[in-house]
Amino acid sequence: MEPQEKTIEKLCGVHRRQWSKAMHYFKTQHSEALTDILCRQSRLLAEPGFVANAGKLDASGPEAAMASLLLAIKEFKAEVAKAKFALSRKGPAHPLEVRRNEVMSYIQAENWRSKQKFKYAKIIQHFAYITDLRESGCSWREVAKRLKSKTGLTVSGPYLIGVYNEYLSDKS
Repeated sequence: MEPQEKTIEKLCGVHRRQWSKAMHYFKTQHSEALTDILCRQSRLLAEPGFVANAGKLDASGPEAAMASLLLAIKEFKAEVAKAKFALSRKGPAHPLEVRRNEVMSYIQAENWRSKQKFKYAKIIQHFAYITDLRESGCSWREVAKRLKSKTGLTVSGPYLIGVYNEYLSDKS
């Protein structure tokens, strides 16, 4: 490792292997984020503590600029992560909103259940066809493909197995 890389690492606390990731992150940001990062960098370069540290390490201008940029990116990423976490932890603002969410969840679950019942009934209508295919040696995946071509019903092989076995157990 070259001496200037060691100096930059000591100044910013970011390991050399992480520099390319940080620079890629920097390049992919929108203009407001870039402005924020560059403002942080200039604030760091003006901080007496950072300047004193750079002086102790005999850091040149480019080394100090690189270290401050890496530090600014690190700070920005931490702030963004903190904000995202805070947003994900926010609950609904009003009890009515909680109730609305519960009702919507119930409606979605009921819609899903009714679709499953319809799909189950549709498969059972073709039970004899499915049994014939299985007896002729078709795999469940092949049965599902043929059922789709015959009825337009999209199901997976494992789902068919479950419905088939459930119907047989209900029948007996």
